[in-house]
Amino acid sequence: SKQTDNRNFSFKIMEAFPKERPHQEFDSNGRLVIDGGVLEGGGQILRNAAALSCILGIPIRVTNIRAGRDKPGLRPQHLSGLELIAKVCGGKLDKCAVGSCEITLDPGQIRSNSFVADTKTAGSICLL
Repeated sequence: SKQTDNRNFSFKIMEAFPKERPHQEFDSNGRLVIDGGVLEGGGQILRNAAALSCILGIPIRVTNIRAGRDKPGLRPQHLSGLELIAKVCGGKLDKCAVGSCEITLDPGQIRSNSFVADTKTAGSICLL
């Protein structure tokens, strides 16, 4: 399966991560666990992780989403971006709602189509 094919894919830890942080690991469901609160603790880790999950076909669980913000968790624009990524790759999202601090994404096959996303707030296309 695509999930087991990508298990051997290895990730190097950026030197920016503090030494006390353990390396990224897979959970019991084979998802790569990513701490969304590292570095500046905003939404960029979530956006990058979801996009790479879709492209590489690696299931992910992102925890501590936007932990460094006054209002942690998903905002409407993050939710819209995740829903768009799930549509593009035929993926399945779980625990995904405004305010969620943890999500899972199990990607499928990337689809060729026309897609529309509505952030329902003022949002930048670069931040979807």
